[in-house]
Amino acid sequence: MTARAQSETVGVVLLVGVFAVATITIGVLVIGNVADDAESQPRVDLNVSVTPDNVTLTHGGGDTVDVADVEVVVRNGEESRYDLPTFDERRGDGDDRFDPGERFRHDHDQGAGDLRIIVVHVPSNSVLADVTRSARTPDPPDAPLTNAEPSPRIEYAPVDPTPGESIVFDASTSSDPDGTIDRYDWDWTDDGSYEGSGETATHTYDAPGNYTVRLRVVDNGSATNTTTRTVQVVVSQPPTANVTYTPDSPGSGESITFDGSASSDPDGSITGYRWDWTGDGSYEGSGETATHTYPAPGRYDVTLEVTDDDSLTATETRTVRVNSPPTARFGQACSDGTCTFDASNSTDDGAIANYTWAFGDGTTAETADPTVEHTYDTSDTYDVTLTVTDSFGATDDTTRTVDNNDPPTARFGRNCSGLECTFDAGNATDDGSITAYEWAFGDGETAVTADPVIDHTYDSGGTYDVTLTVTDGAGEQDNRTRTVDVNAPPTVTNPTLVDATDSNATVSDGDTIRVEATVFDDGSGVDTVTADASAFDAGTLSMADPDSDGVYTTTATVGPNATEGNQSVTLTATDVAGNTATATTGTLTVDTTPPTIATFDVVDDGQVVFLFFWAESYTVDWTATDQNLASTTVTVNRSGTTLASYTTASGSETSTQLGSFGTEYTVRIVAVDAAGNRACRTVTDESDGTDPGDSQYSSC
Repeated sequence: MTARAQSETVGVVLLVGVFAVATITIGVLVIGNVADDAESQPRVDLNVSVTPDNVTLTHGGGDTVDVADVEVVVRNGEESRYDLPTFDERRGDGDDRFDPGERFRHDHDQGAGDLRIIVVHVPSNSVLADVTRSARTPDPPDAPLTNAEPSPRIEYAPVDPTPGESIVFDASTSSDPDGTIDRYDWDWTDDGSYEGSGETATHTYDAPGNYTVRLRVVDNGSATNTTTRTVQVVVSQPPTANVTYTPDSPGSGESITFDGSASSDPDGSITGYRWDWTGDGSYEGSGETATHTYPAPGRYDVTLEVTDDDSLTATETRTVRVNSPPTARFGQACSDGTCTFDASNSTDDGAIANYTWAFGDGTTAETADPTVEHTYDTSDTYDVTLTVTDSFGATDDTTRTVDNNDPPTARFGRNCSGLECTFDAGNATDDGSITAYEWAFGDGETAVTADPVIDHTYDSGGTYDVTLTVTDGAGEQDNRTRTVDVNAPPTVTNPTLVDATDSNATVSDGDTIRVEATVFDDGSGVDTVTADASAFDAGTLSMADPDSDGVYTTTATVGPNATEGNQSVTLTATDVAGNTATATTGTLTVDTTPPTIATFDVVDDGQVVFLFFWAESYTVDWTATDQNLASTTVTVNRSGTTLASYTTASGSETSTQLGSFGTEYTVRIVAVDAAGNRACRTVTDESDGTDPGDSQYSSC
């Protein structure tokens, strides 16, 4: 938009009216939209500077806005309006956006003075800046305005450029203390000729050497300043490749880790690693470290190629020998002093080329065949050593002790009781010594021992094939199998003990007890069943199965010497094969001790009434004790007639009757326990008002 100018007469009138209307309109629009569209108003930090000739806007930070959306109003008595697209972009990328760091300038016709600058964001009717700046006419030549020089500064990358490499020079850190920098000029060789321009610029040097670069900056007040930087352009040195690997002696099929981390570059860094596993020029691997596996033994040339940051390369080749050492093994068979040694079970990942034997008697042999015969002069024990060598020269050896004797003879006996059997191979023979006894018991269980005697328990009876394998010191073996019959012991279940007298579970001398159990034997059959009732002073009892249903019973009488307390009976069942089983019944309580009458006292108190009659009063105190006390009875009789009866274990009771003088009274206490044991005390007294004496008390 161009500036609008008015005539001196009509213009003044119109200007006043337009200015008033515009002021009201702009104020209403801006204020209204700020209130209504606060969310859409961009936030921009604008730096505004003016001269009598131009106005400059610099985006100091905040939101990016479209150039077409910004209008600038310049007032100094009169008003000029400019759209931002009509400005000259002094710094920026030239697109249609007003970004942070960009600068726009436009000439104006308002002249010198205090200028009011209003920057409006049109879509949101918001004011981005409203400032007053002083635009002064420069002082006469004899009194020039002071303008501080700008400060130029040069940065460049890369810091170690090479010939032909593009170098980026950056002056963005240059500054001006009282204005802005308008122009940047670059002199690439400090020869006074400025070939480049712009805040950033690029240049390439074709040859190595030291170059002085000069930067000249001009600020908005036309002040200038320069600075220089020396750029050293060097020729890049190639890297050095270095290869290590682990393990040092890998075997075929074993993963090998190759490491190029020790490679180096004297003037930069290594950017790439490539690996050629077979030296054929084909690089199959990559990375500072890599792994590879060779399926077959052999010698392999491994090449590492490294590339540095200047695209220079270097290589190193290492020869890797892949070979697992062989494993030496052999067996032997000896008869009549001659032994055949066989090493065909030795192994190698390639091929075994040589078998070297040291027979232990001072003689040796070297063959390409794994089998060799040797005759010893005497029967003895010899340490025989085999050394095998593969086609790569790797070796392994093993030593075995050889006894050139005959193989052992396996023999054994057995002794079984119930499910438990003892096996004895002490009669097995060898002309040397037997070192191992290997048993297979026929029930899936096995054992290996150095002792010829072993015990084994079977889970159930039956017939089992037992095999013994014996091994002698020379590794020779023999075996023997025998059939063994195993009889399981009887089973005793439901052992029961009951009080057959009164079923109260407490017994005493003379009571009857009854013992019962169920007994079975699936093998040879039940022979005898006995009951140990010695705790009841009844000895050992034989039990019988009268109904042939497996239920064995017996009865016994409790003796006078039965053991007091809770007692049980132990049952023993024996089968025809002699196997036994035991079981224990529950308990009965043995009680042969009668209760104790701890207290029994009678107090006699009589009073004369009606000449010849008494008001007779007797007080009885008693206490009976027993851990199994069943009953206590206290009775008071007069001339054979029961006057009172009490049944508590202890008490104090008074009985009063009319009677004549001299009438006899009898008081008795009887205590009985659960086993039937009885205690009794009695006293007889006349009705005379006098307590009975000690001699009148007696047992009954």
